[in-house]
Amino acid sequence: MAITRGIKDKLDKYGVNLPVDKRTRAYVNLLRKNQWTETQYVRHLKDTLKRYTSKEKRFTKEVASNKITQQAIEENMERNKIRYTGSTLVKLLITEDKEIESIGQSSARLDTFQSRQKTTNKDVFIEFHTISFDKRVSGIKEINAIVKYQVQKLERKVSLRPYVIEVDVDAVKQSINKYTNVPMQDIRMKQSGSYNIDGYKNQDWDTQTDHCVYDYIIHTYGQMKGFKKKCNDYETLEKIFDNGDSIFTGVNTSGIRNWCEYFNIPIHALDDEERRFAHYVPKNRNTNAPAMIFRISDSHFYPVPCPPAS
Repeated sequence: MAITRGIKDKLDKYGVNLPVDKRTRAYVNLLRKNQWTETQYVRHLKDTLKRYTSKEKRFTKEVASNKITQQAIEENMERNKIRYTGSTLVKLLITEDKEIESIGQSSARLDTFQSRQKTTNKDVFIEFHTISFDKRVSGIKEINAIVKYQVQKLERKVSLRPYVIEVDVDAVKQSINKYTNVPMQDIRMKQSGSYNIDGYKNQDWDTQTDHCVYDYIIHTYGQMKGFKKKCNDYETLEKIFDNGDSIFTGVNTSGIRNWCEYFNIPIHALDDEERRFAHYVPKNRNTNAPAMIFRISDSHFYPVPCPPAS
């Protein structure tokens, strides 16, 4: 019985060092030592290969089983991840040299751009950028890692502007929370938060009694002409909001809109990604008071600074 090409290939595949060439001394000595005929030696080779084939099948099965187990673990981890949404506000200090030529290079405004301010140094500018966040994550550590990468990516993009000499990340403020399917306009707000990251004043008007919207209106509008009688106590404001129990449960966007309609004041409500989800512009705008602009984040009320209407 001849040693086939298939046997030789498998011996080579498994690294089995047995002679297969009849012309070699190793082949002759091996058969003589074991008193094998050529047919018996071929059978020995086949039996040897069966053991290796069996091991290979068992290993392959174990690998497949481990792969299925790992896949199940990953799928379970994915199912256990929670969706978080929101945004990160980044303050950049940018040193520029406008005399540098930018031929053939683009400096288009990034979609994260919010605003730009001058500083006392004519070559240094402040830019605010908002980076959206909407991902399923395993926890805070993963959120922080993703945000860190997003901020580094933003810093790199800004530094590629032809006239930019240096970019420093001055401050980063996350506003990222668990996603809720409650309609934004129905979320009730009881606590306040500071919106800006560059020293926007603390909410001194907040009495810390879970009446943030009431406190903000009393502080901001209470002493203005046309507002004094209706905007200086909780009970009167509650009747304007919804005439319900918002004094205990918190005011929602619909209640604030009722108040804005009552006083002919524009309202602009922003979600956690700074997208406007509700607004109202009266036909006869009250020019004695600023618009009501706020952001909802994790059921908190974040008033956005707005200059008085002129």
